[in-house]
Amino acid sequence: MRYVNNYANAKAQDYGLYEEGGPMPVGAIAAKESFVVSPNGKIGVGPLFLMAKQAAGSSPDTGDWYYTMILPNGAVQDAANIQKFCNDCHTIAGEDDDNLMFLPDEYRVSP
Repeated sequence: MRYVNNYANAKAQDYGLYEEGGPMPVGAIAAKESFVVSPNGKIGVGPLFLMAKQAAGSSPDTGDWYYTMILPNGAVQDAANIQKFCNDCHTIAGEDDDNLMFLPDEYRVSP
């Protein structure tokens, strides 16, 4: 099972407003540190996922988001396959939510 902690920089401060936050501005960064728990209860470090909002029109296929994944060994994964891997899920969130995914209501903390 994978668990994540969500963080946002100052430009992405409205991320904490969830669907009411609207589109993120250029320079907004969302980060998800992850960890995994195996069926036998062992805890391990997972990848760090990052997404950064780019200038309008810079990447129409990804809603102008640029995705990066940093593996626990420090290897950076930012090639085309990572863009597709991340974007395939984020496009499910849709343009109305700026391709951002949010926690289910029962897990949300109000700002």
